[in-house]
Amino acid sequence: MHLRHGRDADGNRVSPSPGLVAFCENCEDSLISKCGSVRKHHFAHRGERSCDTWHEPITEWHVEWQDRFPSQWQEVCRVGSSSSAKHFADVFTAQGLTIEFQHSYLSAREREERESFYGNMVWVVDAYRKSDFPRFLRGIYTQIPGSSVYLPRTGERGFPPNWLNCRSPVLFDFGNSPGLTGDLARIAQDLWCLIYLDKLPVVVRISRDEFVRRAHDRAKIIPIVALRKRIETFRLEERQREVAQARLRADRGLWQYLHTKRLGYNKRRYAKFC
Repeated sequence: MHLRHGRDADGNRVSPSPGLVAFCENCEDSLISKCGSVRKHHFAHRGERSCDTWHEPITEWHVEWQDRFPSQWQEVCRVGSSSSAKHFADVFTAQGLTIEFQHSYLSAREREERESFYGNMVWVVDAYRKSDFPRFLRGIYTQIPGSSVYLPRTGERGFPPNWLNCRSPVLFDFGNSPGLTGDLARIAQDLWCLIYLDKLPVVVRISRDEFVRRAHDRAKIIPIVALRKRIETFRLEERQREVAQARLRADRGLWQYLHTKRLGYNKRRYAKFC
């Protein structure tokens, strides 16, 4: 278990440095500073044991995302509201939002456990696998005009199956997908958030900088009330357009019918003169 931060004897948060002994915020055991030339500098428990079963190895992707936030928000030890269990949140903001950066596979059961434990949280998923981005592109999406909101016309088939039906918003980071060039690279540079409103899957496009800004300023990354209102307005306008088009088709059909009837009458009327 590798940690980027620990506590010194006075309780101050410290980063690894050669010879420094620190203490784990979770189990309070001593930590060893590991400052080699191969891996990122980190703390480790003696004997390489892990005191947090949810902890996963730190990748460059984790570090890049965590470093977009203040050091005091990174790797914060959270205590459960209904139990004495403690777990490290990748980022816990001053607004009370937990952000979990997930690189490795996560079972649905553990995902639900974390969502229950953290409460107000969002996932940022490293969608780097070879099939992730092509699957996303195969989905069919209707963009709500003048917004970054999309309604999937093919359900949630554009996203990894193990991340469907989450209670918390899931933001997919396709930036590490292989072979990205041109327009595809620009699409992958933004985050694509899958969120459910009354079981309706909705996709919201958000830039990385905007995501970080909202995380600094808000307790919610996606404004649910405003999003629901925008979708309801769009669907109402869509129904009105469908009704108008149906009436137009009906009027055209009636005109063609009457025109045909009149034409047939005229043919019969003047047939005797031919």
